Amino acid sequence: MTSRAGSSLVAVAFFAALLAGVAHAQDASPDQALAEIREMALYARYREALVATQAFLERADLSATQRNTGLEVLATVHIALRDQPAASQALQQLYARDPQHQLSDPDASPPVLSAFGRARGNPPAPVTVEIVHEAPALATRRPPVLEVRLGANADAVDELRIRYRQGDDDRFTTVVMNARDGVASARLPVLDREEAYTVHYVIEALAPSGAVLASRGSDAEPLALAMPEAARASTSEDAASQPAAGGGDDLWWLWTIIGVAIAAGGAVGAYFIVQEVTGPTNGSLDTIQLPLVRF
Repeated sequence: MTSRAGSSLVAVAFFAALLAGVAHAQDASPDQALAEIREMALYARYREALVATQAFLERADLSATQRNTGLEVLATVHIALRDQPAASQALQQLYARDPQHQLSDPDASPPVLSAFGRARGNPPAPVTVEIVHEAPALATRRPPVLEVRLGANADAVDELRIRYRQGDDDRFTTVVMNARDGVASARLPVLDREEAYTVHYVIEALAPSGAVLASRGSDAEPLALAMPEAARASTSEDAASQPAAGGGDDLWWLWTIIGVAIAAGGAVGAYFIVQEVTGPTNGSLDTIQLPLVRF
């Protein structure tokens, strides 16, 4: 009875320690939790490391690199425990997420190196990553902003990038997209030319190793964006071709002067003198009389 009681106490203490380790792993940052799990494996605390790793992989705040590292540790622990089926399953998940994953443990044992080498040499089909994108329709000449959302298996993607070429250039330029609130975006420059042209581009979703998991478009058949022509600035010739403002009212200034002079005439004693001017008789026109206005 005493032996059984002692064994029960040891078991309870062991599981209590496991639960405490799991709770701590959930509270710690992902990198800190990984460091502690690696330390467990280093000191051959494989059962404890296994439970902590499984709890770690259930976290929702892991980056693609952190989740892949967790799968690497999980496979390593299973190999140490000689659970080959479980190790193979973990390796399949890891290399489906990143076909070019490199083992990060420089001191890994020969069985671990061998298992990872076989998995990398014959990786499974990569996970299907959904890229949601629609090319913007530009009504005016401006730098286009391309936006991308990820659907299924977004947590396997470490980086989104755009490779683009413009106009007559046949070389692609690479731009890394900025991600915020689930949307990745990139702003492309505008060529210094007035005529319309086409922007060709490819969107790629990359795993932590740089392996391309999914893409929209390809080098042979890229996506296309129509850039409209630049708005023309008005020139002196355009201004000269426009009708003069005012039309038939070009003599407004003359009537203004006359009006001012008349108004001023009353104040300074100006007067009008109308005088007949008699010219010579010319045919049947007889005498011509013209009024003269003097100030």
